[in-house]
Amino acid sequence: MKHFSLQGGVVVLALLAASAARAELHCEQPAVKTGEVRSGTALTHRFALINNGTETIEILDIKPSCGCLTPRTDRRVYAPGARGNLLLEINTLTQAAGPQSWRATVRYREGREERELELQLAATIVTEVSINPPTLVLYTSSAIAHELTLTDRRARPMQVTSVEPSSPQLRARLGEWKHNDDGQNVRTVALEVLPDFPEGRHDEVIQIFTSDPEYRELKIPVTIVKRPKQTVSASPDVLAVSSAAGEPIPSRIVLLRAPDDLDVLVERVECDTPAVSWQTSAGPGHRATLKIQIDRTKVAGDALKANFRVVLKQPAGQTVTVPIEWIAR
Repeated sequence: MKHFSLQGGVVVLALLAASAARAELHCEQPAVKTGEVRSGTALTHRFALINNGTETIEILDIKPSCGCLTPRTDRRVYAPGARGNLLLEINTLTQAAGPQSWRATVRYREGREERELELQLAATIVTEVSINPPTLVLYTSSAIAHELTLTDRRARPMQVTSVEPSSPQLRARLGEWKHNDDGQNVRTVALEVLPDFPEGRHDEVIQIFTSDPEYRELKIPVTIVKRPKQTVSASPDVLAVSSAAGEPIPSRIVLLRAPDDLDVLVERVECDTPAVSWQTSAGPGHRATLKIQIDRTKVAGDALKANFRVVLKQPAGQTVTVPIEWIAR
């Protein structure tokens, strides 16, 4: 007869529970050190992933530790035993000299449970070449220009063969090498957003190609937010109101004006709070007038921040947004 050991059964059950609780999306080497990397050169690493479990795994999200890190995965769903790769790419131009580390947290679903796997990449950044600013965000409603500075701290600077924007509505011009006050080699990169650049948010890149074997290509991320061109202006463009405690809130006037003496006609007004009411009228002249009133009884507390939007019948298709702020003195 075989004897059953309660203690042994407890151990077996504990091992089974630990196995069931173990995260099954596995990476053999989740933390990697790459050694020295020159600023501006490509830093990438491919992490090999495998589903060691018995249930299908779905990757829900990959959260980088900073905006300089771009994660890419070749698959989102892992059947049991399936293998895949996750590539991490670092924009080293944005990194300070010295030891640095970056993390990507992989959030995934296994069965009904959500779990996380953290991957880490470390390197020591050596700064010989830099670009200031290393990334660029431009907000505009028309053509705009901006200048970047390329610095090469070596005795003999790199030879640039071409500068190529990712969009045909961007233009980049390269200046000549000069010496700055610290004796370093510098040259400008003049970036121009052309008038026909499309509206909306666009993530572009400026590529600088060189004949230097250490720096074949430098990439500068550029985000451009092109707003619709606004021809009608509001005066004031922010409506700031204050009133003493217990006193009614005074009304305020907003005038809308279009260039070239075009008539401004209001189609409707919208506001994101019922505490604000308005009256509209034509004039004076080609302008339109709004009389804005705040009902204090409909305001929770002693301050209000809201926006009212004026949809215009003429010029057609335009909307003017005016922030309104009230505070009790």
